[in-house]
Amino acid sequence: MNLKIKQKECLKQHEKQLHRKSIVQIAALLKQRPAVNFENDET
Repeated sequence: MNLKIKQKECLKQHEKQLHRKSIVQIAALLKQRPAVNFENDET
């Protein structure tokens, strides 16, 4: 029983880490997009 509970906790932590990474990646993309748009508008 304890092993199963520990495995579930590890999976939850892993999912949280993946979720954070995806949020960071999306944020980075959003930061890049406006910069690209501004460059396109200027030229």
